[in-house]
Amino acid sequence: MRRYCYYTTPRTQLFYHKTRLAFSGNFWVNKYVGTINVTCSLCYRKFPRHEKRYNEAVKLGWNQFCSIECQKLFKQKRISKVCKTCGLAVNRSKSKIEPSGNVFCLHICSAKYTNHHRITRLMLAKRDRQSTKPICANPDCDKQIGIDNKQFCSPRCRYEMSKTQDKIYVIREINSFVKKYGRIPIKHE
Repeated sequence: MRRYCYYTTPRTQLFYHKTRLAFSGNFWVNKYVGTINVTCSLCYRKFPRHEKRYNEAVKLGWNQFCSIECQKLFKQKRISKVCKTCGLAVNRSKSKIEPSGNVFCLHICSAKYTNHHRITRLMLAKRDRQSTKPICANPDCDKQIGIDNKQFCSPRCRYEMSKTQDKIYVIREINSFVKKYGRIPIKHE
């Protein structure tokens, strides 16, 4: 058994001695023993602390904890989140969490989520075409365009339209030349 000095009281008696408590500001002061009941910075439980230790912590701006577990949890920089795909609990540091807030336990879960929620140009075109149901750009054809095609219902319509566009372009160029020079262009012009 540990021996104590005649003038000091054992630590157990110091903390658990029944005394009168007086409220002073944000803490309870134990007037007779020299301890203060301080609230823990993490769990907000009240616990006794020596006045000297309390004053030192206040002076240096330290947080005060009721136990080592609370201190460890307070200093821990990791955040516990749930995997978006499978729902498992995942611990990550704040710097490793994406701005979107998505957290995944494995690369497989990340790939599944990404592939399922991927938006490509083709998917956007499908969505637009399903809502508008466009018609072929060839004026001679009135067929509806499929979801995957862009402007024409078939390669034949695309070819025919390119030929008509070439004819229209040539006629437009000839008309502009006639307006500019007042004559029909020669072959090499």
